[in-house]
Amino acid sequence: MPSVLIVDDEPALGKMIGIFVTGIGWEYQIVSNGEEAIRMLQEKSPNLVISDFSMPVMNGLQLLAYMRSNDVFKDVPFIMISSGDPRNLERDVLAEAMELGANAVLSKPFQLSTLAQTIEEVRQEK
Repeated sequence: MPSVLIVDDEPALGKMIGIFVTGIGWEYQIVSNGEEAIRMLQEKSPNLVISDFSMPVMNGLQLLAYMRSNDVFKDVPFIMISSGDPRNLERDVLAEAMELGANAVLSKPFQLSTLAQTIEEVRQEK
């Protein structure tokens, strides 16, 4: 069974994503920031990471940069989740996420069908 690491400081959203991915055949772990994600990655490398952008301690861009610079995790697909309409986000954030190697960026709120489609697209890229 494929596994996903969900990194989000909003427990309700992390749990919602976890319940959803379970329904489409994935196992999941939830952590609340990038530092916890790195500890979890060292214990078990997932098939996918879904991470919020804005979190305390270590944000999603910092986590993505760490993963892409690490030989063990550099190829793990990464979906960044951001707050707000992507047309209103700072273009630098979106550009940096894509430059660092994010496979996709989703904006909150998002439809679960969009998440499912994005997960499938990311899996096919690999």
